[in-house]
Amino acid sequence: MANLLQRIRRAPEPAADPAPAPPEPTSDGAPTTEVPAAPQPAAPPPVPTAPSWRIRGRLRRRARYLRAAREVGLRDLGGLVFEAHRLERERPDLVNAKLESLAALDRERREIEAALGDPRETDLLRVPGLASCQSCGELIASEARFCSSCGAATK
Repeated sequence: MANLLQRIRRAPEPAADPAPAPPEPTSDGAPTTEVPAAPQPAAPPPVPTAPSWRIRGRLRRRARYLRAAREVGLRDLGGLVFEAHRLERERPDLVNAKLESLAALDRERREIEAALGDPRETDLLRVPGLASCQSCGELIASEARFCSSCGAATK
């Protein structure tokens, strides 16, 4: 998928300047001396064009996949840390490997969201059947009408 991002970011490369022709000799056979021309001002860099609808669709699908994979990875990391603590077996190498893979997923997801113009500051983890109270933040069942902690209406 990195190739897809590179295609979006890559701008058309300017054509290379042709090599200057060697000076033509004069009628007596001696080479002519030419004064070098003033340097041309550099052309402004080309403005990247918006990706086509097909590429944007692929990027959106990839972003959805990365969000879901990140959510699963976060749950997996939490479970790993909890079980390591419960069993009193510290595995910092395994935790670091999982953190690095999560960082790579998150970095690609953020790049895609930036390319699509849809950056997200906060991420919500969604678990079927669970919600949080808008008032106190307590976890409640998603079909609950009232919070069991503070009594506020959920919807």
